[in-house]
Amino acid sequence: MISGSFKSFLPSGFRSILWGSATARIITVNCVAFLLITIVNFICSGMGYGSGALTRWLALPGDWRLFVTRPWTIISYMIVNTDLLRLLFNMLWLLCFGRLLSLPFSAARLTWLYIAGGLTGGVFYLVGAMAGFWTGAWLMGPSASVIAVAVAVALMLPGLEINMLIIGRVKVVWVAVCVLLIYFLDIDGQNLGGNAAHAGGAICGVVAGISHGRVPRLRLRFLQKRTDKNHKRKNSSSNLKAQRDFTEEDNRRLDIILDKVKRAGYGALSDDEKRELFDISGRIK
Repeated sequence: MISGSFKSFLPSGFRSILWGSATARIITVNCVAFLLITIVNFICSGMGYGSGALTRWLALPGDWRLFVTRPWTIISYMIVNTDLLRLLFNMLWLLCFGRLLSLPFSAARLTWLYIAGGLTGGVFYLVGAMAGFWTGAWLMGPSASVIAVAVAVALMLPGLEINMLIIGRVKVVWVAVCVLLIYFLDIDGQNLGGNAAHAGGAICGVVAGISHGRVPRLRLRFLQKRTDKNHKRKNSSSNLKAQRDFTEEDNRRLDIILDKVKRAGYGALSDDEKRELFDISGRIK
């Protein structure tokens, strides 16, 4: 157990990574892996082992017979990134959708969804390789995992609106559709095997989204304090019930949690505080 005094000696950036959101941790792992793999590949190339030696050892092979000798690649391929622009593309979308999914999901569930999306994508890729649709290719990168998170967000939070640069407010479901089109139109250079992995990640996201259901009445504005607590509501029956459910104790707890968000950011909240914030927001129209 790491003491609180030790945490205080660490810079705030390191604290947000180690004890912050699951999204921040996943992005950190991918960026660190990119740097390490690039350095090791460079060293191996200088020693005569050929370029991309470590990449080939960690990427998922398109030959199932080679995969049998390297079973760890079904996991390790998710952190193999050889293209900086592709890495940035994946991490930016993960940052967008991962932060949204952290509202109804705990850090552990978001992490497991990310891993499950990658595993499903890897299985689809291997099945296609065994069927002879492609041979000699290598699967690498977290695209299937990112797609799983994006699809789950679109199904669970279809009415949620986010601010997009230049465009303005857009429903998250349409943002997810555009992201899927970009992946499946092969803009980032993925081949048929890569698209099969994308399909696997999308199916994993569908299963996660349907199993957890839609999140009712969730809006980004619940992170802001309500200045008018007694404003009129148009729908009498359901809204009056919601008004009765939102108690003074809820308002007190909401103020405390939102003050913490204002001071340290959303990532500083514990899983229990995130769930409490999510539950209270569901009673606010």
